Amino acid sequence: DIFRECPNVHPKYVPLWYLVALCTIKMRIIAANTAAKESFTLFSESQTGKAFIDDMANTISEFVVGDKKERSKIEDQRRQVERLLDQIHANNPSMLPSIINPMPLKNQPLPCSYRHGEPSEAYLVLNDCNRCFVRTPGATEWLEGRFGKIPKYNSSIGD
Repeated sequence: DIFRECPNVHPKYVPLWYLVALCTIKMRIIAANTAAKESFTLFSESQTGKAFIDDMANTISEFVVGDKKERSKIEDQRRQVERLLDQIHANNPSMLPSIINPMPLKNQPLPCSYRHGEPSEAYLVLNDCNRCFVRTPGATEWLEGRFGKIPKYNSSIGD
């Protein structure tokens, strides 16, 4: 947790690129765990899975999905993602909505420079991160839950 490990770093001054990359990585960890849970659920409901005795099924579950401590770490990752999303949005209100609805920003000319917290910064970060972010299972839905399917945001880039 960047906020716990680096208490002297003010999140407002952490580069937006870093926050978005860290958020994407954490979302991918959660997505991998979710996929493992879904796979185990399918297995446990199958004829083969039903044939295992409960102790064996619990052992397989802990191996695939993790024990209580590891599941707690995944929940901690979820809380960290929520906090990162809050901080990204506080640092640059155009960033997260532009991931869901990139065209208002992408229709702008390439900025000659950028300013922290401005749409020009979101434009450049969007170019670098959008593909990875939207390919992360559940990431787009997570943002849509916060901003809707077609959010409006400031996309004006003034040089």
